Amino acid sequence: MMFKPGKIKQGLFLALLLTACAQVPRPQTIQATQPPATDELVMPQAIQNSKVFIQVSSTVVELGSTVSLYAVPQQLGLITREVTWKVVSGPGTVSGGKNATFTAPTTGSGQTILQATSTENSALTGQVALNLTPKTAGQDVIQLTTNVAFSYDIVSVHVTSTYEVVEVTASVPNGPSTTLSKTGTNLYSGNLPLKGLPRGEQRIWVKVKDVKGNQQIRLYQFIADRNPALNVDYSLDDPYLVAADFFPVNASCTDDSGSCRITVKRNTVPVLSGVGSVNGSVDMQAFAGQVYPVSVIADDPGGNTLKYDFQVYVPNASLNTKMLVPGTIYDVDATRVLYTKAVPNGTTKLKYRSFATGVDTTLTLPLNGVPIGGKLFPDGVIYRTRPLGGGISWLFDSRDPGTNLTPSGHNWYAVSGYYLAYRTNDSQTFLRNLQTNTTTFLGTGLTGDLAPNGRLVSAPKLTDGTHDVYPVSNSTGVAIALFDGTQQILLRNYRLNGKAEIGVDYAVNNGYAAYTDYDSNGNRQVWLRLPTGAKVRKTFTSVSNVIAALGPNGELIVRRLGPGDLYTIDTAGNEKPLGLITRPYFVKFVDGKWNIVIFNGVFEPKP
Repeated sequence: MMFKPGKIKQGLFLALLLTACAQVPRPQTIQATQPPATDELVMPQAIQNSKVFIQVSSTVVELGSTVSLYAVPQQLGLITREVTWKVVSGPGTVSGGKNATFTAPTTGSGQTILQATSTENSALTGQVALNLTPKTAGQDVIQLTTNVAFSYDIVSVHVTSTYEVVEVTASVPNGPSTTLSKTGTNLYSGNLPLKGLPRGEQRIWVKVKDVKGNQQIRLYQFIADRNPALNVDYSLDDPYLVAADFFPVNASCTDDSGSCRITVKRNTVPVLSGVGSVNGSVDMQAFAGQVYPVSVIADDPGGNTLKYDFQVYVPNASLNTKMLVPGTIYDVDATRVLYTKAVPNGTTKLKYRSFATGVDTTLTLPLNGVPIGGKLFPDGVIYRTRPLGGGISWLFDSRDPGTNLTPSGHNWYAVSGYYLAYRTNDSQTFLRNLQTNTTTFLGTGLTGDLAPNGRLVSAPKLTDGTHDVYPVSNSTGVAIALFDGTQQILLRNYRLNGKAEIGVDYAVNNGYAAYTDYDSNGNRQVWLRLPTGAKVRKTFTSVSNVIAALGPNGELIVRRLGPGDLYTIDTAGNEKPLGLITRPYFVKFVDGKWNIVIFNGVFEPKP
């Protein structure tokens, strides 16, 4: 966007350019209370009324030249905020939509009035008057790009001049002012606080002076307006939620303008809306077993928006909800569920909730740590924290939170039974007995699978403390083997290009070993080796199956490849569908039942 303001002294050339952006997008409002998510723009010569806000690069136009315009309708609920333009009176032509160009005639004089009309509501119109002036021959001319770029309250100005620039200042009338410093080639920046400016039209003066005493002063106008404030009942630190067939939404918004609208969308489809508030439910019945996006959006008359996005999981009909908690679940056992919860002051709490009573216990987080993980053991909790702002990770025992188990940091840990294994940042691996509170050095760089008796094996092995299962390979392919404490036994013979993924093609628990083997059609089927040594085939389908979980008595959860559905198989071989679970989950076998954790919910298969 260019305009020619006329004769200047000594060829001083001032250009105010949009920082890091070659194309001028829709001008955003200035955030007066908090940093915006992206740089916010200011454009000059703003003409505002109650219906359409219009901006133009210059209201004085030389014959034969062009000026750039921008317009945005001022009303709640508009989707595109697009406009059409027309010449109401006077010479010249106008073309474009929200971003438009006026072309002045080569001859003539007087005034041209342009009108912008909303394409969604023809009652929303706004006008701007442009004054035509003759083109002056033989004068020095500057071209001024009419944008000032702001990132929160930092103003950046791009200046070029025939002579050395000695001073660049920016100021708000009856408000803050600042001298800008050179921060790059022809770039000057400085802090110009915008907090506290009242809503509405505001002005910024930018003045440039060169070593010869020449100076240019330009006035820029903008609308100061904050985004609407949006409050939604769901304030989880994790945007993934478990919902029933109908997902309740209770939200409200406020705005400086005194009016704002809330729209709730299921994926991209609006399903609820209201001015100032919404209290209703989103029908999710068609999406059982899936994770589906729901958005809550607030907008004000100027088109400023604030949005919260949620990923909503709808349980399958085959699952009973055992417990929902307001946070991210880390672990479950027979009596408790361990989870984190963000609280309004910006901190995050680590809690466990009793299945029996529903009562929460909040754990002490030493050193102002932020919880980033945790595991339950029979007498307490082992949990990970890190300092606020990042850094090393620490381990604590909830029974003695004043003792940092890894003061120099750690990068891996595992808990099983009464044992904790961890590797420090200097690659030293230790085993801690949580009954005796004694620690033993295991070696350097060790990680892997920890059994309830404290036995640690490195990947790709898995162990139950006595038996190990793992892949073996030779020139003929890949096999799956079991070590029973005295000898290696092949569970599956060698197969060229055979699959042997840890936890998917083999697992072990309490003497039971689950593994996959190929049928005559080349599909993987799940088999179970009993503690007696007998092998039993567990799946008989025309598609491949893999292991999702193995219980202590040979209970199985398998995933059927292709559709991806989960199935339980009990000790008698009876199979029941769990349906499709498409997002990360983990499974624990607790008190004779499977507990399936998905986002902030704990579920059990229906009988």
